[in-house]
Amino acid sequence: MAALSPRCAWAVGADGNNPLILCWNGKTWRKVPAANPSPGQDDLDAVAVRNTKNAWAVGTITDFTLVEHWNGMKWTTVAGPSPRQMAITSRGLS
Repeated sequence: MAALSPRCAWAVGADGNNPLILCWNGKTWRKVPAANPSPGQDDLDAVAVRNTKNAWAVGTITDFTLVEHWNGMKWTTVAGPSPRQMAITSRGLS
């Protein structure tokens, strides 16, 4: 979990095989759609927030790194380091 202010916090994890991202607005938690780049087990382990338009979440898709970025509107996957030099992108494994 990472908080920017009492009215802006993010929590991440997994919901079944899908990444789970929750946003706190000062009163309630709401589920925010995560990018889901694979049909495998996607899990987010950590989140960091710099401002309302810049947050990062990291985790795994099976044996590969999953990196997601919040731009103030939506979460998207970003290429990241992975075992065997494979990277996760918004198009899947490459």
